[in-house]
This record gives sequence, structure tokens and C-alpha cells, in this order.
Amino acid sequence: MKKAPYHNNPSIKQNLQVLLKVSRPFLWVNTAYTFGFSYIMAALSFKIEGTTPYNLLVVIQQPFFITTLFFFLIPYNIILYGVNDVFDYETDLKNARKLETNLEGKVLPPEYHSFILWTSAMLAIIFGIIYTFYLDFNLIVYIAMFIVTLAYSVKPIQLKGRPFLDFISSSFHYTISAFFALYYFYDAATFHTAQDVAVEYVSLWKLLPLFIWGFGSHILGAIPDIKADKDTGLRTTAVVLGKRLSLLLVFIFYTLASGLFLYYFKWWALGTLFYPALVWVKNDSIRNRYQIYLNYLNGAVVTIALFIQAVIPYLTQ
Repeated sequence: MKKAPYHNNPSIKQNLQVLLKVSRPFLWVNTAYTFGFSYIMAALSFKIEGTTPYNLLVVIQQPFFITTLFFFLIPYNIILYGVNDVFDYETDLKNARKLETNLEGKVLPPEYHSFILWTSAMLAIIFGIIYTFYLDFNLIVYIAMFIVTLAYSVKPIQLKGRPFLDFISSSFHYTISAFFALYYFYDAATFHTAQDVAVEYVSLWKLLPLFIWGFGSHILGAIPDIKADKDTGLRTTAVVLGKRLSLLLVFIFYTLASGLFLYYFKWWALGTLFYPALVWVKNDSIRNRYQIYLNYLNGAVVTIALFIQAVIPYLTQ
């Protein structure tokens, strides 16, 4: 088995190239889009008696929206996947899939580990300062997000190696950006408690289908790594259950999530009905690739639906 190339002293250009790769650009949409959708939907349903409701143009110009959309697009993914790749180094060396080009990451050579960890720490601190002193966001919520995010990868906790806790903690990585959006408006609603406030979208129950979808997605992504994880002693849910039971659990989670998506979002969520069918794709790599394509397809459908609901009424006034 070939080992990852080693550069004794990476240049600035090499460091930046690796930083970009570990952030998984093809997966940026998972967190950024989830935040953007949740924020816009919450903003358009946020009404205070005696005031003019938000419109889309006002929403997308707000500093909190612009800053947080960027944060969940790039910096958050650098921190999430970068730290994960550092602590997964030994496991990834024994995973043939991670030694080749892969949308879900590959082996991160040790000479880059320090740079990735320092960059992640600085990004977390910089945005913590911005959220606290410029955007007046709850610092405890911000810190709690990173505790949950890092607990998945960082030893000795490393929830990714604890059966059933792995897919639960992993799902937080996708839902935390939506929670950020809803918390922002919940906080605003609390501030206006003396007035009649209506926030139709701000309900944590609407995060439930996304959370359950995250369960299935994590297990689906862990199935191709069963052998490598088993060889390194990493006990994931997929390792403990085996491939067949893991696929059954994926089917159950995806089916339940699709039903809840349809309940909360009606025809917007029709595309989620394709997720349970992924378990019948025999090739592990192709199955995971289809799942990523489905994310983009559903994102496109939701974008069109959001445009119809949010923009057309203003064009027809």
C-alpha cells in the first residue's frame, strides 16, 4: 500500500492548497445552504405587530446573514474537516479509499497537521470575536457548537469511534447551521416579548427531519470504511452492525426523514424520497456519490420553491 507523499517543509502555496482540499469544497453547500435556507425562511415569517415584515432584499443584506453564510461556507468546514483529518491520520493510512482522490477527503500528511490545527484555532477565535463584539451573538452558543463539533474527532473523546454516538454527534455538524439561524430569531423574539411577535418558521421541530437525515448520511458514509476502521480498532456503528444491518438502518432513517420533510415542507421535499433508494446501489463509492448529487438536486428544488414564495409576490405588487 503506498503512503501519502511527504514534503519536509511545505511552502505557503502548498499549505493553502491543502487547506482548501481538506475543507471539502464539494460539501460546502451542506452547511452554508442549510443556514441560508433556515435564515431566510425564519426572517420571512418573523413579524412584530406594528412593524413592516422583512422582505428578501432586507434579509440578504443583514450583517449577521452575510457573516454567518460565509462562516458556514468555508471557515467552519476548514475547522470541521481539517481537525477530523488530523486525528484520522493513522486510520486513513490503512484506508485504500483515502489514499486516492476522494470527494470526502484523503490522507493528510503529518507535515501539514500543525498548520491545519493552528489555522482552525485562529479561525474559531476570530469569528468568536466577531460574533461576540460585532454581531452581539451568544458566545456560549458559539462555544457549545465547537465543543460538539470537535468532540466527534478529538481524542480522547472521539465520538466517531463510539457506536451510535458517532452518527448522532455527526448529525449535529449539518444541523448546527440551521440551529444558528433559528436561535438568532428566537433571541430576537425574546427581546420583543412585550410585543405581539409571530415567528412561524422558528420551531426546533423543523430541524428533526434534517437531524434524522444526518443519522442516515453518516452511517452511509461509514459503510465503505468498515474494513479500515475495524483494522485500526475504531468501533463505528457500521463496524458493530456490519454492512447489511447498517444499510437497513440507513433505509429506516432516510424513510423517516423523508416523511417528516414532506410533512413540514410539502412538495418542496419530494426529492428526499429518493434517499431511501440509495441502499439498493451495490457499489459503496457510487452510492455515496449519488447521495452528494441528491443533496444538490434537492437544493436546486428548494431554491426554486423559495424563489417562488419569497420573490414572486414582490414582483407582482
